[in-house]
Amino acid sequence: MAKMFLNIPFCKSDIYLWHTVVLSYASLVYKHCEFYTPCSVTAVQPLLDMAMESLKNGNEADMVIALKALGNAGHPGSIKTIMRFLPGVAATPVDLSPRVLSAAVQSMRLLATRDPRSVQDITMSLFLQKNLPTEIRMLAFMILFDTKPPMALVSTVTAHLHEEKDLHVVSFAYSYLRSVARSSTPDNHFL
Repeated sequence: MAKMFLNIPFCKSDIYLWHTVVLSYASLVYKHCEFYTPCSVTAVQPLLDMAMESLKNGNEADMVIALKALGNAGHPGSIKTIMRFLPGVAATPVDLSPRVLSAAVQSMRLLATRDPRSVQDITMSLFLQKNLPTEIRMLAFMILFDTKPPMALVSTVTAHLHEEKDLHVVSFAYSYLRSVARSSTPDNHFL
């Protein structure tokens, strides 16, 4: 029933209404998948189609809204589509703006709890790419630590930080790790 809202012409008449409909549908998919595991990919398929269509057309605004919607949905089946937007991870590299790259990395935040291993692999490879913009590498670092990585991965990251040339990344990582270490939440106790 909710899929019908994505096809109503009135919903596409205003840009703000369209964004609200798309993001709301994605949130409904997230709630649906919380109660029904395993969640079928048909629930998120309209969002996957939107993302692929926007990538094919090269429309930056559509790419960002589609990636935000995929992030809201948090469906593990969308990880392959998100990977197509990420440099160094995609099979066919695409030159995208930092705004789109940022939306692609942030779209993995809810996937970090549902499929942590895949997200760790992707974010670690993004973090290690020195040619990426600093902001993208910092976002990848944050998402990586949202997955609650094992201590071996944490030590690999810290070893890499000793050799890092970008002082922005080093400073951010140090501040982030320091705040996590000082945190009194049980989730971060292992650090």
